[in-house]
Amino acid sequence: MTTLSVKSKLKAESHSSSSRSTQVKAPEGKEEKVLIPYSVTPLCLQRGRGETSTMSLPPTLQVTPRISYTIPYRITSAISGGSVTWASLAGALGVIATSSSSASTLCSSLFVRKVTVWLPSTTSSECILDWVSALTAFVPDESRVSAIPDGISVTRALVFTPPRKSLASLWMNSALATTPIFSISAPEGSILHLSMQARLCNVEGPTTVSVSGATAGKMYYLPLDTGSVIVPLGLPTVAL
Repeated sequence: MTTLSVKSKLKAESHSSSSRSTQVKAPEGKEEKVLIPYSVTPLCLQRGRGETSTMSLPPTLQVTPRISYTIPYRITSAISGGSVTWASLAGALGVIATSSSSASTLCSSLFVRKVTVWLPSTTSSECILDWVSALTAFVPDESRVSAIPDGISVTRALVFTPPRKSLASLWMNSALATTPIFSISAPEGSILHLSMQARLCNVEGPTTVSVSGATAGKMYYLPLDTGSVIVPLGLPTVAL
């Protein structure tokens, strides 16, 4: 409520059609007080007569935590066509063991940015990544191969980026838990860096994955392949 002082012979003007004014009579020569309650318009601020502005509302935010991370691995023995599933990719971020044979993932969705491989210094080394296509019925029959000639030692890293329309290049959730995302062939002693982006569980709950020899309540980082040959470096792990 706002109080205005005016002379007895003056009349208070109406401030708005929605406001009401009450005039109290006073003796001659004295001031009278007019009480004018200001109406409150939702979501608007009153500037002056006939002028309003929209109130600034908080922006819409993506509240599901989104993280980017890179996990280092060592290939403990030569691998040929080792399958990498969504569950093992999710396990790269970490899982919480619920029993000796099962664990729950921390993330609910993810996609692969790139895979970087450093080969050991041998006379002949081969490294192949085969990306699984997201399309199965409307794609031509094709296979793209990049090979290293014999006698050439590779000292720089090999960087593999998921091609367009591959599963790894798209956001994937637990509906693909047991689906192979890509396969890898590489010699023993290779070092692999997996770069991904993921979202932690929010609307979708954690996914249960099978493990072997875990301790309930502990956190582990899973091997990258289903054969537990590609193991994380510097992190507690458990076999799949």
